[in-house]
Amino acid sequence: MKLDNKLTQIGVDRTKGAAITWLLSKDYPKNMVNVCDLGRLIQQSHYAGKRIDRQTGGQSPAWSPWSWNPIQGGGVGSWARVRKVRIKADQI
Repeated sequence: MKLDNKLTQIGVDRTKGAAITWLLSKDYPKNMVNVCDLGRLIQQSHYAGKRIDRQTGGQSPAWSPWSWNPIQGGGVGSWARVRKVRIKADQI
């Protein structure tokens, strides 16, 4: 789903929590968002709580211990769900 005002295009992907997956401008007409890595989407991200070793739950040893960090785009086995998306002239 994309918005386009002739200067900038911005788009979201419902399957990735409606995170921004598309961004380009008339001066740079290629997608500026790295969609190959979900952690690089333009999205909400929150850190909370104590750093906990979650390797038994499947967390990579390289990232453990780590604080709870849900991201809008989701992650392996925990994709964010969007129930409803509305597009208006200048809003998604």
